[in-house]
Amino acid sequence: MTNAVRITSLLLCLCLAACDGETTTDAGAPDTGVSTGDDGGAGPEDSGAGDSGTSEVTCFPLSGPSPDLPDAIPSELTASSLMWMRPTGEICPATGLGDEAVPYDTVCYVNDTGADLEVMFEMVVEDDTLAPAVVVYDGDAIPADRTQCAAVSTDLVIDVADTLYTVPDGARVTFVATLQDPGAGPFQFVITPQ
Repeated sequence: MTNAVRITSLLLCLCLAACDGETTTDAGAPDTGVSTGDDGGAGPEDSGAGDSGTSEVTCFPLSGPSPDLPDAIPSELTASSLMWMRPTGEICPATGLGDEAVPYDTVCYVNDTGADLEVMFEMVVEDDTLAPAVVVYDGDAIPADRTQCAAVSTDLVIDVADTLYTVPDGARVTFVATLQDPGAGPFQFVITPQ
């Protein structure tokens, strides 16, 4: 019986070591919590979706990393950004997914204020040829079913996309900045507690 336990333990260790190379981790720089680069997904349909729960995610406090709010985090969508078919429509859950893969980036926030907090989530682009879009999800990752959003911006925006969402006390949310059409360029994640 002791040999069976040792063999089972050894197999479990080998399995964990083999799987460790495939575990998705937070690709963002530790000081920003913003994801970048390719996650190794099979394509636009799979890129970045359903990766929740496999790693420790850095979430910024909604009370602010500094007393000065709104808090802005600069980022950039590039040719190597994660790609997805974004949720469409102006309600959540979303009515469907887009027809074309577009880049996206994410940042996580946690409501550490001690009360439910209404927050304006904005994506501000620097290039007025880009049409931004914002999606907010409950939790610290994009769920496998991307239509299950908590809040989404309208598609009728030019240089700033925004959506209001009340974040429950103690809850984590994933703020997704994306585009309505393929493109690339710098932008800022901006939050403003209301």
